[in-house]
Parts: sequence; structure tokens; C-alpha cells
Amino acid sequence: VVAAVVVAVAVVIVLVAAAVVVLGRWRFCSLLLRERPQPPDYEAALLKEAAAYENSPKFRHKIAELRGERRIEPAIERLLDHLVQKGTSVLDLGAGAGNVARMAKARAGMDARVSGVELVPGWVCAATSFVPDVDFHQGDLTAARLNATFDLILMLDSMEHVPPFRRPQLWRTLRRH
Repeated sequence: VVAAVVVAVAVVIVLVAAAVVVLGRWRFCSLLLRERPQPPDYEAALLKEAAAYENSPKFRHKIAELRGERRIEPAIERLLDHLVQKGTSVLDLGAGAGNVARMAKARAGMDARVSGVELVPGWVCAATSFVPDVDFHQGDLTAARLNATFDLILMLDSMEHVPPFRRPQLWRTLRRH
């Protein structure tokens, strides 16, 4: 039941993002797109969140998943089975330690472009080490500029980390890529 809920939520997020990108309708949800002022301490808050993640049990679990010591949620595997075909170019926003990008690359094939963007420097370091055939970038996913477009953009376990005042930038990032 939990796996079905996780898949359903992930599918809804992907469909909403796809609708915004495909339709190009910036009025898709006025609450999400309304410009809001950025607090003066936003950059410091991002750095604090990144440091907290590097010292959290979740970080150790993600590294264990990369090493094959812990199984990745089967619902994520099933979701990727449906979304990623051979040759699909994939952008993973909020890539974490690179687990989802690694699985997407395996499904898309060696010739497909797969990239990831992650805020936490330790996760980018781990992802680069464990998944060398994926191009990882460290930075705020709402401001990503990779000078490329992708067939599929994934944001698994990321949206809740985007504060409301950064959502307009996120939608622009999705549209740009």
C-alpha cells in the first residue's frame, strides 16, 4: 500500500511538471507561481540544510544504497521502468547521492545523456565517485542552467525542499530544460 502511494505521488509530480513544461502555461497554479520576496538569509539557510544532510542517517542510507548494501525502494524502480526508455535523456533535479540517476542511466543506455543537480556537496562527491557515467552538478536545483534540454526531468523527494518563494524559479528551470 505504501509503495502504491509513493508511486502515485511520484507519477502526479512528474505529470504536473510535464504539463507545465509541455503546455508552457505559467498560470498552471497561481499559488505556486506567484513571485514572492526571497528572505535575506536564504543562501545561509541552504548551506545549513546541506550541512545537516551530510550528517544525517538519510545520507548514510543513500550511500549504502549506492554500494548495494541497502535496497532502493522498488516503487522507484517500477516508476523508472515506465518512464525511461533506451535513448531517453534524463535530468535528475535533487539527485542526492545519484541512485535514481544511476538507475535511469542503466535503463537509458550508455549513449543517452543523464545529468543530476544536487545542493549537498557530499552527495555530489559520492554520486560522482559511484556513478561516473552521469554528469553531476552541485547547486540549487531552482537555478540550474545546464545549456541542454532533456526528454525527462525527475524530481523525486525534492519538491518539499523548494520554498514557496523559489517555485517560480523552479518552473522556469523546468521549462528551460
